[in-house]
Amino acid sequence: DLSALRKPQDERDWYADDRNGNMYYFNVCGDANQVPAACVALEKAVQAPAYQVSNLSDCFWLGKLGSMEWELIDENEPAAGIELYYFDGEQCSNGLARDFRVQMFCDPDAGVGKPLDYFVLEEDCHYSVTWPSKHGCPVSGGIFGNISGGWSTL
Repeated sequence: DLSALRKPQDERDWYADDRNGNMYYFNVCGDANQVPAACVALEKAVQAPAYQVSNLSDCFWLGKLGSMEWELIDENEPAAGIELYYFDGEQCSNGLARDFRVQMFCDPDAGVGKPLDYFVLEEDCHYSVTWPSKHGCPVSGGIFGNISGGWSTL
């Protein structure tokens, strides 16, 4: 059930950084609670589930809540975990829309866990965060929405 990972309005968003000093702020199954100051300063105060603030103080929104999708990390090994995607983000210089993926690897001993710093990848306007968590594990009799499949998510 991913609902436990959604940050309430009065809490700081989830965050992680990459090896280049860029920061990523995001929420799970909801828009981020705060538009980063760098986005506001650049007049990019767009509500979005995820943002990148570069080490040069650029800011990009990385998807739209309405475009959220999920899939298994490995269809042949469902216990590996799930991937949550946000598509239709701010346009890159190459014309592609940015997107953001949270790879929630199953780790029953991690509890809620947290996004891992330095495990954020950026490739051609596609951003990916690694997050070991019990919430990436299938549950007995769980559902995804109204579809049986082993997970209960929001």
